[in-house]
Amino acid sequence: MLKREILEEIKQVSAKIFGTNYKANNSRAGNKFLQRKLHGPRLANYYPSKVPISRMREIIGLPIPNGQHTLRMEVLEEKARKGKGPAKRGSK
Repeated sequence: MLKREILEEIKQVSAKIFGTNYKANNSRAGNKFLQRKLHGPRLANYYPSKVPISRMREIIGLPIPNGQHTLRMEVLEEKARKGKGPAKRGSK
């Protein structure tokens, strides 16, 4: 009898630590349904549609630098300073 009570206390403590639900009577919690993706037109309209970054720049009104482009330009400038940049067109 004592062993069973200790096991129940251990289950309660582990549920607190790991953030899970403790159910003493082993009843169903419905997690299977809560973890599913939302479906249906009304639920789908609840979340806003994805907006492309170029459109977000227009909405915000602030210049948001393109990180990949600026990094590429910095690398090209550094290579040009070292004399290892791309060859000029028409020269061999």
